[in-house]
Amino acid sequence: MTTAVAEKLKKQKKRRPPPHDPTIKDDLTNIAHITVVTFVILVLFLCITRPFEFFTWHPLLMSLGWMFLMYEGIIVISKENPIGRYYGLTHDLKNRWHWILITAASFLILGGFAVVYTYKNTEGIEHFKSWHGLFGLLAMVVCLPSVFNGTATLWEPKLKNIMDPYLTKLIHQCCGTVAIVFGGLCSILSIYSNWFVKASGGNKYFYLVGLLCTVYSFVWILQRPLLKCYRKIFKK
Repeated sequence: MTTAVAEKLKKQKKRRPPPHDPTIKDDLTNIAHITVVTFVILVLFLCITRPFEFFTWHPLLMSLGWMFLMYEGIIVISKENPIGRYYGLTHDLKNRWHWILITAASFLILGGFAVVYTYKNTEGIEHFKSWHGLFGLLAMVVCLPSVFNGTATLWEPKLKNIMDPYLTKLIHQCCGTVAIVFGGLCSILSIYSNWFVKASGGNKYFYLVGLLCTVYSFVWILQRPLLKCYRKIFKK
């Protein structure tokens, strides 16, 4: 084995997450996985148990894009994610999966946005009149810089002479955190949307499951990015 290869393997080994006993944060993260998947299954169930219309693509794409891929893309880089440790994901692999999941989520979210925008234009309905729609728009607008900036961080060694790596990561994390806030509020308010109420037939159990899943996943997934932003801004 050459010295270069041995050195590379040594570095990769150092970057692997160290084994440790399960903690309460691991359990809380596992619950977040469960609530995310449960909400997506609930929306899919409501989509297929009623006549499929053009507008149905909106909740379908948004639940898969935001609640599933976006949230899982955030959890995958967390040190509190037992799944990442189980598969021995290195720091580089976590970042790669984060980029893949967030990019895929962005395309689905853009598709869901295009559906509702086209539908309202066709029906002559005003745009962004509800808090659900307004928060959704803000989440998309703030999310785009984070996605583009996150792509740049993958090539940080090549871009460090153009932009300070610290500033690049700061913009990415802060924009991403704000997007989580607006997107999470939009997801919670989706339980009160006309589509959800009609699709669920006003079923209080569907409402409670949807509310519990959106609130818990939002709060737990937000706490770590929020803490990281605080440390970067005030404890540089």
